[in-house]
Amino acid sequence: MGSVAVVGTFYVAVTIVCSAIWLAANKIRGVIVSEVQDAVDAITAQVQKSFGEITAAIAELEAREPSVDLSALKAAVQSVDDIVADAPVEEPVSE
Repeated sequence: MGSVAVVGTFYVAVTIVCSAIWLAANKIRGVIVSEVQDAVDAITAQVQKSFGEITAAIAELEAREPSVDLSALKAAVQSVDDIVADAPVEEPVSE
């Protein structure tokens, strides 16, 4: 086998190995991204549940003890809610 053939064979082998590594890395990345997304989704659900429970508890406390100043607590809860902006509400388009 001539040196050109050896270089060509080596090039093909390296290309195949690099492609296999790239495919494996992308597959691993996909699994990692999927796992991270699952974790983010779980945390989001917990935060949403907690927020609902907190606002319900504030409303209950406010109804039970109307003389208690809850403004600082409400402001703190609102600041947490404001961390992520609410999705804009799309207005219906009149035709």
